[in-house]
Amino acid sequence: MKQHLLILIFLSVCFAVFSGCAMPEAGKNEIPAAQGWTVIDLASNFPAEPPNLQVSDGTATVTAWRGTCSWLLENDDGTGSGINTDTMHPLDCTDAIPSLKMAKRGTLTFSFIEPPTTVIVRRYRLKRSDYDAYEEIPVKSGSIEVKSGNFLYEVIARWDHPEKPYGGTVYYAFSTEK
Repeated sequence: MKQHLLILIFLSVCFAVFSGCAMPEAGKNEIPAAQGWTVIDLASNFPAEPPNLQVSDGTATVTAWRGTCSWLLENDDGTGSGINTDTMHPLDCTDAIPSLKMAKRGTLTFSFIEPPTTVIVRRYRLKRSDYDAYEEIPVKSGSIEVKSGNFLYEVIARWDHPEKPYGGTVYYAFSTEK
């Protein structure tokens, strides 16, 4: 049965590669599970489906837009199931992206039901459509420092806990505006 799960993982990775998804680099922005992260309890089918991401500036909270993802779940009987979705780049659908007002520099905190093992955050100028014109933002204890202004943030989170029966890579997005 473990072979079936490995086959599903292999097919999911192939799908992600050929559909234009980028996997985060291993070891980059590694985050010890639950260290400094806010864990939330949201109504969802987690772990059968990817978790939501809540983003908060301490006053307002938004649920980030969930885009491309590859998610796998091993069942108790050793079988597995998976979800693979592919979406447009967040810069192509900014009207669907939730936004936070940021009048000045500040800190945004990320909250997941289960903290990911790896997180990469990219900041884009909101009115541009150059997918390669981003700045990578360091993640520290589940938080990032943000500038005031109109930006789109893409969060690439990966769950790769060997002891857990689920995992995958999920792309999220949210924006900030003055």
